[in-house]
Amino acid sequence: MALDVGEVRIGIALTDPLCMIASPYDVYIRKNAEEDINYFTNLIALKDVEKLIVGLPKHLDGNEGKTAKMIRDFMEKLESEIDIDIIYQDERFTSKSADQFLISNNIRRRKRKNVIDKMAAQIILQNYLDKLRNQ
Repeated sequence: MALDVGEVRIGIALTDPLCMIASPYDVYIRKNAEEDINYFTNLIALKDVEKLIVGLPKHLDGNEGKTAKMIRDFMEKLESEIDIDIIYQDERFTSKSADQFLISNNIRRRKRKNVIDKMAAQIILQNYLDKLRNQ
């Protein structure tokens, strides 16, 4: 499972049992820390997730900013409730790539807003899967 964590929404993507293809799954609208953690703890158990890939935005120079800190803080809380590996994946340009793909396919702005986060999570997960295959 991959997450594209934002302040308002979290995009979710899943892979097939062979870990070949990433697919967008859902967009979770954040509520509060406790409900957010409960949602993902339950989803991870329900989907029998073995590894969590989390997009981590970095500046062009490779340093992390405020958003990366917010993501790490959230993931620390989640990590205390689950017993699976969490892997951070550089997510520079994933939201922009997802947005450009949707624009090129004539998806209206309102609809893009509802799917861009899960598509960004899909890109994060597919990049991770591709990297694994090429090692």
